[in-house]
Amino acid sequence: MATTDSRIAIVDIDQMTAAQAAAAINTEIEALETAGFVVREQRTVSLGPDRNPKQFVLLLGLLAAHLDSAVAPPMQVASGTFVAGTATIAAGITVTADTDAFVIPSAVLTGSTNVGCPAHLKASNVVGGPGVGSVTLNVLGDDGAIDSDAAGDFAVLLVN
Repeated sequence: MATTDSRIAIVDIDQMTAAQAAAAINTEIEALETAGFVVREQRTVSLGPDRNPKQFVLLLGLLAAHLDSAVAPPMQVASGTFVAGTATIAAGITVTADTDAFVIPSAVLTGSTNVGCPAHLKASNVVGGPGVGSVTLNVLGDDGAIDSDAAGDFAVLLVN
């Protein structure tokens, strides 16, 4: 199994002007590049209430010496929307049988009165590159079954 060094930088851009946010993001990118990393992903994530979400930018840096398109990146960031308690992510990601998914809701999950937690079962992984590989995520109710009423946006950190 190939090993790849990676780093994730989280930039808190809440209550910054656009110019301040751009400067903060560029500072983090420069720090990653100085350390020998190449920024492969940049995603803005909103956490918190719908009316006043807290804004973050996630930067995924991969060590330049280890970049190889034939190997699944060690970490990827994607986003999606739960509909009827389920979401499948496939676009722009590479999935292995061992890919783990960590869901971060970016909005209030609506439509349900018994939301327990988001879940990912490795058995649902479809191995493959972008557009072929996929992960299926679910919102479980407090009874452990898929909460078919739950809906909402999320970000997901995929770890290979």
